[in-house]
Amino acid sequence: MIAPAADAQGRWGSLDHFGQWLAPPSLEYAGAFDDARLSPFKHAGLWGYADASGNHRVPARFTQAAPCHHGLAMVRTDQGAAYADTTGTIVIAGPFAAAGPFGPVGLGSVRLQSTGLCGYVDRHGRLAVPARFDGTHPCGARYGWGDLWGLVDTAGHSSWTPPAA
Repeated sequence: MIAPAADAQGRWGSLDHFGQWLAPPSLEYAGAFDDARLSPFKHAGLWGYADASGNHRVPARFTQAAPCHHGLAMVRTDQGAAYADTTGTIVIAGPFAAAGPFGPVGLGSVRLQSTGLCGYVDRHGRLAVPARFDGTHPCGARYGWGDLWGLVDTAGHSSWTPPAA
């Protein structure tokens, strides 16, 4: 097991299962390792991704970086939220006002900058479920209008609609 940890001065690195530093503490922050075995880290105010040995596999160049889910991670640049692969290449540019993790059904929840509405994109960046909701949750399962939430399938059809308030 490998885990991110901070030293007494608040610098982050990663420890092995014996509590020994694998990656000496030198970062502003290091996140948990994700399903791609990468840890989002913050250094000099920017985010990138490191492996368990502390090698910066993706140099710090994003203004925000989330863990990888199913091979894609939400990252933020000055233009907005986007999705990057495990090499740090932006593969779904958006830009979106917000983006959530990709789920096992191959969809990621997004909020469009142009309208503020939410929908789901597929791994090619196409809106698989059109942006027509006030909010969405990861995995293409829940959507919301105001305080009401319903269920939607991967084609965008409502499988359960909340009763009117």
